[in-house]
Amino acid sequence: MASGSADAGSSERVGGGEDHHADHADIFGTIGKHLRPGGPIGVCAGNFRDSSGKVTPLAFDIGHALSEVLEFEGEIYFEWSTPSESLTGDHCLLFSAAGC
Repeated sequence: MASGSADAGSSERVGGGEDHHADHADIFGTIGKHLRPGGPIGVCAGNFRDSSGKVTPLAFDIGHALSEVLEFEGEIYFEWSTPSESLTGDHCLLFSAAGC
């Protein structure tokens, strides 16, 4: 889902920054309204390091945005046998539809 260059500490984060994360919240909030109360939603996202060494906490940013419209239930952390040098963390963020 994300595009663009990673630049931690900037409003121009991967995929357009805060506006892009608000779009994620709108989309997943709409999906959550179509699930039964407590219905599960999993979202996979990673944190990345750019060529200058700066980390963009995309997974954490998405988790924060989605927790405004869904209930955060936890996460599954993926540990790859041969991870990408730019990937600093790979997560499946677990949420449930509000109203449980």
